[in-house]
Amino acid sequence: MFLMIFTSNSASITVQPAEIYIKMSNNFIQGNTTKKIVVTNVENHTVNVLAYLENPYPDYIRPNRNPLQNLSWITIVPFQSTLQPGSSKAFYLYLTIPEKYHETLLGKKWEVWATFREEPTNDSTSNTFVREYSVRVYIDTPQSIVSLESLRALISIYLILIASMVIFSFIILRYNKKRMKR
Repeated sequence: MFLMIFTSNSASITVQPAEIYIKMSNNFIQGNTTKKIVVTNVENHTVNVLAYLENPYPDYIRPNRNPLQNLSWITIVPFQSTLQPGSSKAFYLYLTIPEKYHETLLGKKWEVWATFREEPTNDSTSNTFVREYSVRVYIDTPQSIVSLESLRALISIYLILIASMVIFSFIILRYNKKRMKR
């Protein structure tokens, strides 16, 4: 029997968190989802980090999830950074699903990976292996859309109800005052 032993350097960066959930309850979220990924250089040399998105391999995707049909709907900012020893950098996810797709994308459950690759630098030791770290990003679209018109109508109804209650209370107070004067 032949045994091969491979050694590899430990990780140069840490990536947190391991999973991110973006749940759109009432409407589609546009722009910054306020989801942050922090990459930290744990080495004593500079590390270049390249960030990109990818759909998971079919064997690795979580049950009841599908790959995101258009990776251009999510952006990672910044997409590249150079980390000094011991430093950290925050990367942000921006999600923008074009409005023309909203009606057809209700109730979807997607999974996409935000992947961070260590790129060689001039002052780093040579690595034989390319190291990549992926964060699972789960995106749930809303079951239904609350339109601006329906929100305005609901606010109008609430304002009418509040005004009616104030007027009714005023009438009752006036009636009680007149009744007590008799």
